[in-house]
Amino acid sequence: MWGGLGTYVDTGRQATGINAVDWAQRLVDLGAGELLVTSIDHEGMRNGFETELIKRINDAVSIPVIACGGCGHPRHIDDLIAKTKVSAVACASIFHYNLFEVGAI
Repeated sequence: MWGGLGTYVDTGRQATGINAVDWAQRLVDLGAGELLVTSIDHEGMRNGFETELIKRINDAVSIPVIACGGCGHPRHIDDLIAKTKVSAVACASIFHYNLFEVGAI
């Protein structure tokens, strides 16, 4: 239905039926200045970002995109940056759980 790129509300419990790329474009039309894109399938897993989702959204909009959800290792950031033109990267658990220091990133 959404090409695997659905959007959800209610903390990820309710599908909206709206494609994530279409929703991102609508948010731009409504005046959003930047988008924080989080894959609920990748959030907290530390297996890497949902690079395809982030790339597709970033390529479709003219505002900054912040990638979030899935970082578990500095190489995940390197991979994301190599494959997308994302404006920023948010990663928390690798710091909260002392997996890596900021200087290592």
